[in-house]
Amino acid sequence: MRQLARPLLILCVALLPACALLPRSVTRSGSPAGEPGGCPAAAYRELDFLVGHWTVAGAGGGPPGTSSITRALGGCALQEHYRDGEGRSLSIRDPLTGEWTQDYVDHTGLTLRLRGRLGADSLLMQDSLRVTRNGIGLRSVFSWTPDEAPYRPGRGFRQRWWFSTDSGRTMRLNFDGHYTPTESRMVPPPEGKVCLERAAYRALDQFIGTWIVTGPRGHGSGTLTIQRAAGGCLLEEDFTGRDGTRAIAMLYYDRYIERWFRVAVDQRGRVTRTEGSVADGLLLMRGSIRHAAGASAVALRWGTGGDELTQVWQDLDPARAPSTLTLRRDRRLQLP
Repeated sequence: MRQLARPLLILCVALLPACALLPRSVTRSGSPAGEPGGCPAAAYRELDFLVGHWTVAGAGGGPPGTSSITRALGGCALQEHYRDGEGRSLSIRDPLTGEWTQDYVDHTGLTLRLRGRLGADSLLMQDSLRVTRNGIGLRSVFSWTPDEAPYRPGRGFRQRWWFSTDSGRTMRLNFDGHYTPTESRMVPPPEGKVCLERAAYRALDQFIGTWIVTGPRGHGSGTLTIQRAAGGCLLEEDFTGRDGTRAIAMLYYDRYIERWFRVAVDQRGRVTRTEGSVADGLLLMRGSIRHAAGASAVALRWGTGGDELTQVWQDLDPARAPSTLTLRRDRRLQLP
């Protein structure tokens, strides 16, 4: 695995379950009664010290990278675009546990799914154990320590990454870097061919495009754009509903354990996490939708046919019927 200054992108609930499988208290407009848009609670501001435009320099020298970390969806998520490593991350607060999660993908196919909390002087996160087909147990631990206390945005911070290939029994320092404030600037991303040249990453190419979304009863719901990012190693989703609903998601292949993962969040802070595999042209996933009132186990099936993409959401409560979303390709707004 490469040593690199990985970006801290911060997170996204089910992109499209804004139309389906929401709590029973949801109103017809798609919002829980009385709930404002965005995430104004103080707990969602814990990681504000990470927000900004940064120059990233590793302790071992070498050319610096750049990172841009921004709030998204009214503060419900943090997104990072990391250049010189062409990485993306999405960080979200779990509405049930209060923990922060982060999904990261870069142009080499490196993926991470981290979880942790802000402590007295650092944000600490680690991923779950991943065991590869040849028996190697991968584990990572990260820390982000602000230069000054109390935590304040725009002051700089130190990031460290410890990595293990023996299931966490021994950890080595893989990256030690410092984020220094800088002016916003766009750096051309490096060319990424690793994922584009591997068939497993191209299994969902038919999802790419701009889609007009129709809800379960044929009502127009909004527009969904799916495009490649991180050198083709990531599919990013962006949904805008006709009622102003917004949601974002990351859909990516983890080559280490050969599974697809999807994380999504909406402007209410609802989070969806699913994982699965491609079989007979269908993407089959299972996971949960999490919101402040609880969680629902769900199954998700994606399928395509011509200019139509279908999502079938099934609440695993047997008393609830499946909910189908139909996406028709918008020929007026096609991505290259």
